[in-house]
Amino acid sequence: MKSKNQLKLTIIILLSIILCSINLFFGYLQGYDFDKYMEMKQVEILNPSALEGLDPDDFAEIHDYADQYIDWDFSTLPSQVINVWALDPLQYSIFISGIPASGFLLSTSSTDSGRFNVPEGNTWHIIFWNDEIGSQYTIVTYNANFVGDSRPPAINVIKPSSASTYQTGSNQVIEWSTQGSVGNLKIELFKGTSLFSTIISSTPNDGQHNWQVPGNCPQASDYRIKITYNSNPTVNDYSSYFTIIEVKSLTIIDPTDISEIVPKTTHTIIWESTGSIGDVKIDLYKGSELLKVIASDTENDGSFTWIPHYYEKNDYPWNVIPQGTDYRIKIKDRSSNTLTWSEPFTITNVKSLTILEPNSSSSYKHGETMTIRWETDTLCPTLTIEIRYRPPGQQASDPITFISQVPNIGYYNWTIPIDIPHGNGYYLKIDAIDNSVRYIVGENFTIGNPSLNDLDSIPSYHLPLIFGILFLITFISIYRHLKKGKKEYYI
Repeated sequence: MKSKNQLKLTIIILLSIILCSINLFFGYLQGYDFDKYMEMKQVEILNPSALEGLDPDDFAEIHDYADQYIDWDFSTLPSQVINVWALDPLQYSIFISGIPASGFLLSTSSTDSGRFNVPEGNTWHIIFWNDEIGSQYTIVTYNANFVGDSRPPAINVIKPSSASTYQTGSNQVIEWSTQGSVGNLKIELFKGTSLFSTIISSTPNDGQHNWQVPGNCPQASDYRIKITYNSNPTVNDYSSYFTIIEVKSLTIIDPTDISEIVPKTTHTIIWESTGSIGDVKIDLYKGSELLKVIASDTENDGSFTWIPHYYEKNDYPWNVIPQGTDYRIKIKDRSSNTLTWSEPFTITNVKSLTILEPNSSSSYKHGETMTIRWETDTLCPTLTIEIRYRPPGQQASDPITFISQVPNIGYYNWTIPIDIPHGNGYYLKIDAIDNSVRYIVGENFTIGNPSLNDLDSIPSYHLPLIFGILFLITFISIYRHLKKGKKEYYI
C-alpha cells in the first residue's frame, strides 16, 4: 500500500516538473522576465478554445502594435465574469494552437476598463475569454486603443497575393498592414508597369478595402495593387503579381416571359454585357428553328429596335410572322462564343382593320357630315385617318385632309369642306399609331355630282361666278338691243 502511494506521488512530481519545464522553456524563448511580469500582473496559464462566439470557453480578440500602452474596456450582456489577457504574437500563436501559453491577466470581471503599459514595442493581442467555471453564453462589447508606434512608417500589401485569381466584376477585399504612423492611403491598380486605374484616392488606414474588379480589365497575370501613404508618397508597397480573368457575359433584359409583341409594331430589344464584347448578332428563333436574322452585325450598345414582320423560309419571303408563345431572341458576340438567350415570349396574331363606311355606293354632299366607320382587333387606342382624292385619268392621289389622334372607337364624324372638288375618286387610308395595322385603304366614294366634272376642268372658276358672267353678257346684249331700237324710233 505504501509503495502504491509513493508511486502516485512520484508521478505527480514528475508531471509538475514537466509542466514547469514547458513554461520555463517558452518563457526563455520569449526572453520573459517573470519577476518583472509578476510585479505588473499575475501570470497564469491559458487554455484556449477554437470555438466561435462567446459560448462557455470561447473568446474574442483584438490586436495592433503598441510601444507605450493599451487602453481597453469591455462589458457583457447578460452579465458574465470573463478574463481579459494581453499576449504577444508568440504566446498568441501558442494560445490558438491549443498549447498552454503565458501572458498578462488584465481583468476578471463582467465589465471593466484599464490601461496596459506594454513592456516592449510589439503587436499585442487583447483576449476577452469566457472561461470561468460555470460560465454561460454572453455577448461581449469590447474596445482597445493601441498607443505608440515609433517604427518608421511602412506599408505591406497582404492581399491580393501571387496565388490570387480574380474574375472581372467580382467583389474582392484588398488587405494590408502598416507600421509606424501612417494615415489615409491611395489604392491603385497596375497592369505591368502602367497605371490601369485608381481604385480610391483616399481611404482610412483600417487594413482593408472592398473592391469590385473592373469589367474592362483584359485577361492577364501581370496585375498588381499599389498602396501609397497620401502624406508621404515615398511610403508605398506593391502586391505580388496576380491574375484577372475576363468574364464576358450577355444578358437580355427585354423581351421577357411576359412580353406580348404585335407583328408590324416597333419593339426594342434591350440587353446588358460585361467584359470586352464588340459587335453582336441578333437572331429570332421559334422553338429550335432560326426564323430570322434580326441584325447580322450591330453595335453592342444595349438596345436594338426592330419590327416583327417578314421573314424568309425556303428562299421565299413570308410577309406574316406566325402567332406563337415559343419565340426567343439570341444575342451572340461576333468575336467569341459568348451568347445569351431571352426567355420564351409571345408574338400575337397579325391585327386587322376593315373600313365599313364609306364604301363604293356612298355619296355625300359638300358641307355634309360623313360618318366614317370601321372594325378592328387592334388594341391600339389611337388611329390616323387620311382622306385622299384621285382625279380622273391620274394614277397619283392628292391628300385632302389628315386627321390625327382619332379614338379607336369604331366611328368618326367628318364634315366635308365645301371647297374640295366634286368627284368619285375619294378614298380613306387608316393607320394605327403603333403600326399594328398600316395603310388600310377603303373603297372609292363620291362627293358632289360627278356629272359636273367637266366644270371641274377649270378649277379656278366657281359656278356662281360662271352664272354671273353669263347673266352680265345677257344683260349687256339686251341693253344694246334696246338702245339700238330706241335710236331707230327717233329717226
